[in-house]
Amino acid sequence: MNTINEISIGNKKKQAGMTLLEVTASLAIGAIIIMGALALYSGGSASASSNQLVQEMSSVRSAVVGLYMGQGNYGTASINGSLISGGKVPGQWTGSGTTITNEFGGAVVITGATNSFNVTSGAIPKSVCVSSLAAASQGWTSVGVGATAAAAITAAAAAPITPAAAATACSAATQFVAFIGS
Repeated sequence: MNTINEISIGNKKKQAGMTLLEVTASLAIGAIIIMGALALYSGGSASASSNQLVQEMSSVRSAVVGLYMGQGNYGTASINGSLISGGKVPGQWTGSGTTITNEFGGAVVITGATNSFNVTSGAIPKSVCVSSLAAASQGWTSVGVGATAAAAITAAAAAPITPAAAATACSAATQFVAFIGS
């Protein structure tokens, strides 16, 4: 007659569940997949923001040119109030009184410079600045980047800006960009 010990040795129990090594490997693979997905999302988000900035700059350029068509010049004062009251502020920007704020929380100032006008936009993240500066420079006389709005206008160079020049100019975590048009 078989004893209890003989039965348990002869009929080995099957393992239920995963070993610690299998659990660790599964968690590592899951972490790698999540990190890859986050990297793709971050890149896609920056690309979308860059495209949005390009569209906003094109929109504001058209709005300013339209407002001053036939006027002879753009004057030397802020144009923000005229754009806000005329309902010409791009969709992602907010405007109240004479203050315009971009989607990054930075100040946007549009100022006449007699025969041209300046659009400065603050708090532009580095990733958005680099990819949008070259694309957004199409149709503008000059484009610049700086730590302040005035520095960005002073640093403005003839458009279009090459991607290499944009990468060099957009070196800070956030900066002001200036677009000068006529």
